[in-house]
Amino acid sequence: MPQPTPASPHRRIIRLRTVREMTSLSRNAVESLEAQGDFPRRVQLSRRIAGWYEDEVLAWLAGLPRRAP
Repeated sequence: MPQPTPASPHRRIIRLRTVREMTSLSRNAVESLEAQGDFPRRVQLSRRIAGWYEDEVLAWLAGLPRRAP
């Protein structure tokens, strides 16, 4: 009987709405930060559809400095 192989890791691609919900940033803010190189680059899925790798957005969020109250 063949042994099951471990599933290959899949990277989830999220759309702008989810990015905005996760980061609380506007569409313009996301585009501006991306253009400056301060936000993960989008992945072009088709001519008119783009997304972002969820793990890269989460890493970006984790790297934000925390402010003291």
